[in-house]
Amino acid sequence: MILINLIWAGSSLCNKTALETVHPFTLITLRFGPACFLLFLLCWQQKLFRRIDTSDWWRFIGLGVLGGPVTYGIFYSGMSGSSASEANLVIAAEPILIAVLAYFLLKERLKSVQRWGLVIGFAGLYVLVMRGLMPRFEGEALSNSIMTAALVFECTASIIGKALTDKYPGLFVVAVEFAIGVSVSLPLALREISKSPVHTFTPALTGSVLYLCLGCSFFAYGVWYWMLPRYDVSTMSGFLFIQPMAGPFFAYLIRHEKLTPATWAGAALILIGVWLVAVTGGRAKEFHEPAPEPAAFP
Repeated sequence: MILINLIWAGSSLCNKTALETVHPFTLITLRFGPACFLLFLLCWQQKLFRRIDTSDWWRFIGLGVLGGPVTYGIFYSGMSGSSASEANLVIAAEPILIAVLAYFLLKERLKSVQRWGLVIGFAGLYVLVMRGLMPRFEGEALSNSIMTAALVFECTASIIGKALTDKYPGLFVVAVEFAIGVSVSLPLALREISKSPVHTFTPALTGSVLYLCLGCSFFAYGVWYWMLPRYDVSTMSGFLFIQPMAGPFFAYLIRHEKLTPATWAGAALILIGVWLVAVTGGRAKEFHEPAPEPAAFP
């Protein structure tokens, strides 16, 4: 969990770099398309293919659409008006949102100290997004609000994915998620390319796409979904606090980005809240790999 969150910490920097050349849905397709292919190869090698029950298809479709084109389409649009550092710090609120959704949808219990962590975390999110105590909906505050809205969809996808991994292997779930997401984003990417073609792949763009595809999507998402059935999602999400600590450091070294005092204050409150939610969490109920079924994929 520490390793994959260090990898994810560099994603905002690579996203920001890539979006200077390509449009949002083009980047989504370039990021998740090859990763989807590699995950299906891994599922085939590990004999993880399962027949999807008809009643579960809507959940898979919801997972793929919300977790891919909806989340990243909104997040990338908001990121255009913000910095890589602030994008990483906004992501720090994700464990807080996941814990709330897990409480209401998965009935994961929260202790008193965890509830206080949620309150502190939401206070920090407000200060971070608004860049101070006064509400504002313009400039970077508006961009941060858009990225926060995207996190709500991503957290909802995490809850759906958690439920599906109780029935299907985690790697199979994320492979299907990516396949559905790419099938939706591809036509939108082709429309973007037809209007604004990408004439050349610079070393910065190529390196950013490879990092996002192989590191953030194939490896990190694969590990996350492999662990989902083994631990409470609210506990796992606590490790996401590593990203806002490492991400701004990467952005400062490479892009020389700086943060305001309000940003630091909001981030500190979020990290305190995440810590309170995470440290008192625990392992999920005893895990048993879903029973093998005939290798078939409709």
